[in-house]
Amino acid sequence: MKENSAVKKSIFMFLSLIIACSFGRFGNGCENICSGHCLYNETCNHVNGLCSKGCAPGYYGSLCSKVCPSGSYGLNCSGTCSRNCIGTCGNVDGSCKCVPGFSDPPNCTTECLPGFYGINCQYRCSGQCVNNENCSRFDGSCSLGCKDNYVGVACDSLHDSSTSASTVGLAIVVAVYSVCLMAALIFFYLRPQHCKTSKERKPKFAPKDTKSVQSSSPQTNYLNDVTHNYQDLDDDDKDSYELIQASANLCAYQKIEHTT
Repeated sequence: MKENSAVKKSIFMFLSLIIACSFGRFGNGCENICSGHCLYNETCNHVNGLCSKGCAPGYYGSLCSKVCPSGSYGLNCSGTCSRNCIGTCGNVDGSCKCVPGFSDPPNCTTECLPGFYGINCQYRCSGQCVNNENCSRFDGSCSLGCKDNYVGVACDSLHDSSTSASTVGLAIVVAVYSVCLMAALIFFYLRPQHCKTSKERKPKFAPKDTKSVQSSSPQTNYLNDVTHNYQDLDDDDKDSYELIQASANLCAYQKIEHTT
């Protein structure tokens, strides 16, 4: 059985060498597929898969099955991608997107014509540069700036003056409000802290006479509340008493002015 199988296999291989494989296949039993990258689209050899005239542009190797290394392209991968390409170029013809300011791939060595800029020189300058100068071929900017009422890198946007005026007005209002708020906080923290009514104050001097003087007006009654007769004091206590009495009088007058 084994001998018969080996004989059949040998006969099959012999016949496959004599009878050409169908288009696009090669090898023992026609099991392999040609790369499809033979020059001029010819089919590969039905025995070994080689391309008799070489590889098509963009491919190399004995079977023309390998893509050109990055940075090269063309027949036998002999071409070199332009340094003005964005990234690598195409392996077949070297085509690529040119960096801003250049056009005409695959070489990308042609500078943009005046009035154009950007990738592959696809954008037109705005025409709003000062003194009508040509814009930069790289980004469309104007070296001397934009004409009046135009803004943006490429001077291609109209300036909205109403929005600017509103912004300035809002900034002024916020600034004035901030100043007023700061002034109020400073006044609050720096105002006299010792102005308290006689009921809130607890003097260290015991009143000698608790009799109050009657008056026909609330203002006079309030003044009388803070003008008690105190016992005899020494010099230090007199100074303290005078300070307390002055503070009380000040607060009283402030209250009178507020009520009137």
